Amino acid sequence: MIATIHRRLPGLFLLLLVACATQVCWAHAILMDSSPKLNSAVNGPDVDINLRFNVRIDGGRSRVLLVSPDGKVSPLTLASQATPDTLQTRATGLKPGTYKLQWRVLASDGHMSSGDIPFTVN
Repeated sequence: MIATIHRRLPGLFLLLLVACATQVCWAHAILMDSSPKLNSAVNGPDVDINLRFNVRIDGGRSRVLLVSPDGKVSPLTLASQATPDTLQTRATGLKPGTYKLQWRVLASDGHMSSGDIPFTVN
């Protein structure tokens, strides 16, 4: 009986390790969809911003910043989360030019993720 358990331990350990690693990897927030899309052109002067992630995120500890063509960084006020995996806001009064959204979110696993979404306003 003990010999059987000892023979199976390496396989059980490997299975447990893979299960734990998979769980952690899937919990990090990955941007699944955005509006505006990466490198897209949108009509201004007002732009609705919607970000959807692969996991639940903490909207209260997440941020979206708007970087204007002249490099000025402005925080955007987030709306109440419609679903636990989304962030929504609106940028108003945008003049034509290239902008960048900088997002930083706290995922359900407690890790922060961040990214940029460049876009152009016509």
